This record gives sequence, C-alpha cells and structure tokens, in this order.
Amino acid sequence: MLYFIKSGNYCKVGYTKDSKAFFERMRKYLTHNPYFQILDIQKGDMTDEKMIHVLIPE
Repeated sequence: MLYFIKSGNYCKVGYTKDSKAFFERMRKYLTHNPYFQILDIQKGDMTDEKMIHVLIPE
C-alpha cells in the first residue's frame, strides 16, 4: 500500500505492507501532529514508491 501524507509544507510518500499497523500509527500520530492529512492511499509496492520518489524534485 502506498500512502501520501501532507504536514504543513512537507509531503511524505511511503509504502507499508501492513495497512492495519499503518492506520494505528496514524491514530497515534494525531496526538503529536493534529494538522497532518492523509492525501491518498493506493495499491502499490516498494518498487512503485521508489519510482515516485525519483519523479519528485528535491
């Protein structure tokens, strides 16, 4: 599963194979940063994540 998160001026593209653990982490993260947003969740694997990172300029 690929996920896209925004927090302030920053975005995160990540991969997880355990969606249940991902959503648990996000619930806990809300206590530290209540302003982050999950922008999208897509099917994908680590290869897809790496290809997306190549396309994003630093």
